[in-house]
Amino acid sequence: MSERLIDYANRLATTQDVQPPGISPPRLTLSTLPVIAEADALQITLSDFHQLKGCAAQSLIAERNTTLGKLQAPSQRFLYQRALLEALGTCQTSNSDDTLVKKLAGWQQDLQARQPYSIARLVDQSREITNSLTNSGQGIVSEESYSASLAAFSYLARVVTQQVKADSKTLETHLQQIDRQRLPKRLYNQFKMQAHYLNALNDWQNNLTFTCPNGRAGKSVEYAVNVFNRYFIQGIQADAGQANQLYYTLMPTLETLKSVELVSPEFRTNIDAITLAFNASQQAIREHVTFWQDVYRRCEIKPGKR
Repeated sequence: MSERLIDYANRLATTQDVQPPGISPPRLTLSTLPVIAEADALQITLSDFHQLKGCAAQSLIAERNTTLGKLQAPSQRFLYQRALLEALGTCQTSNSDDTLVKKLAGWQQDLQARQPYSIARLVDQSREITNSLTNSGQGIVSEESYSASLAAFSYLARVVTQQVKADSKTLETHLQQIDRQRLPKRLYNQFKMQAHYLNALNDWQNNLTFTCPNGRAGKSVEYAVNVFNRYFIQGIQADAGQANQLYYTLMPTLETLKSVELVSPEFRTNIDAITLAFNASQQAIREHVTFWQDVYRRCEIKPGKR
């Protein structure tokens, strides 16, 4: 995108026999996400643990206390807690010991109160989601299909709002797809670059004089219009249109994730930054197009003329 915008500026400058604007690359970093402290594990005595024999909750609790269990990724910890909640409920209905049933209900209530922490950690502590917001380098939206990435974010939003019950294979597959394309950061990069380079170009071209004696375009104006049509309308604006469509599709899902209780302020700030970059890009494009619409009007050039 930056190369295309710089090439466009150079070609416009050549038509007017002037120096192109000198534009430094923009800063494309978003906030690093902090670590969210995990809620303490359930406190269950050894004697209570042995009373759970024959109940699925016993094996789940034992699994949590292994070395691997303690190192679970946020996505697996989220699934584990959902499974344990369900198992504690099942144990209550299948047990006749009133004292144990009361303890099981207490553990279930305690674990349910910790769910917001588990969901928040899934959303902004999963490595794949963190990468999609902060670590895509200079990548921008390309011509590849992003349908799988959009579907992955949609699935994640439905999981955290409990519209669908997640399973390990499906959740991990979608997280891997999110990490593979890192669409949120790509959109941020593209909008940020579009706004940065076009704002500089707009300031530069506002100082140029496109004269049209008697309402007729001279050769230099015709050449400039050709460059605008070929390199901006057919190139830069077309790329911007694709990114805009992806933004409109993705943002409702990101807003859902942003509204999750206990996600970090930095996560919300990063989502907002994408919208701010989008709005700035749209404004820069509008100003650029308005400038050329005025040239078309003053020089009596029909749209599409080359």
